[in-house]
Amino acid sequence: MKVAIVLGEVAGGVLAHVRSVAGGLIDTGHTVEVAAPAGVLDALAIDGVRRVPVRIGVRPDPRADAATVRLLRGLRDADVVHAHGVRAGALTALARTGRPVVTTLHNAAPTTSGVHAAVFKLLLRVAVCSSAVVLSVSPDLDEPARRAGARDVRRAVIAAPDDVVAAPIPHEGFRAVCVGRLTAQKRIDLLIDAATLVDDVRWSVVGDGPDRPSLQARIDAGGAPVELLGRRDDVPRVLAAADVAVSTAAWEGQPVWLQEAVRAGLPVVAFDVGGIRETIGAAGVFVDFPHVEGIAGEVRRLAGDPAYRTSRGAQVRAVAATLPTRRDEIDALIGLYESLTTLPMS
Repeated sequence: MKVAIVLGEVAGGVLAHVRSVAGGLIDTGHTVEVAAPAGVLDALAIDGVRRVPVRIGVRPDPRADAATVRLLRGLRDADVVHAHGVRAGALTALARTGRPVVTTLHNAAPTTSGVHAAVFKLLLRVAVCSSAVVLSVSPDLDEPARRAGARDVRRAVIAAPDDVVAAPIPHEGFRAVCVGRLTAQKRIDLLIDAATLVDDVRWSVVGDGPDRPSLQARIDAGGAPVELLGRRDDVPRVLAAADVAVSTAAWEGQPVWLQEAVRAGLPVVAFDVGGIRETIGAAGVFVDFPHVEGIAGEVRRLAGDPAYRTSRGAQVRAVAATLPTRRDEIDALIGLYESLTTLPMS
């Protein structure tokens, strides 16, 4: 089977998911071509993938988008085309390849009103109406997709690597860890606020991004016990030297890093947003957004109550055994693609 993957400017969990999927498809004997911006293709760095450089920015650009649509028409020889994200899905729809299209929705709609929200709504309609199947990473994306005209909405299977768990690393004190790009969606500012409410806990944030200078200034101004570690290639090792994983994101789908944390045996404290609860279930304690006192209170309890920590650890191990594997992720997509390629095209 030949699968064409289309994506725009992505990073973090979306990039990791596409890298896993493309590599898994190649490993199982399928042919894969990826249409994406050149920088994204370089970041994917997958041997055996046919590269199709295209421009798919974060905002509409009529001239660049028209050129991209023309290039995407060259995907007609694929058996199935899989777009990741609303922009990629809409441009794939406009290319009219004649092949079955799957679109995965990785992000919620903009919370701002006005032009950006209106454009997103239009692109969502274009993308989902032309897709044979829409995959969503979070339950709160299902209904908007259906309202926009999606005929078949299903849950995406997003798996963390299941072969890179590091053994626990002895360390002094109690450590909380967060992983994510330093952008507005991740709300690391709220994690910093929570950290100031808890004594004798060391907080570390793995990741980089445009908000780093303002976040460091916030840490310095308030004396918060938070260290910004920057981008790291040894996330499993960082998790192995921590005691709890904390997410203060305003929205997440099926965060790969929290699945990695659960596999590493860490209890999770997170705001109850997006698909986090559905993804990790009893491995997490969930707090209404944006109440940092709830985040701080649960971290404080874990740090100060060894018996409670032990009971939470048992819950985490039980959930870890049920998380999807990379094999589950690939098998789910292959089964979907095969079902679409055996149907007559309308």
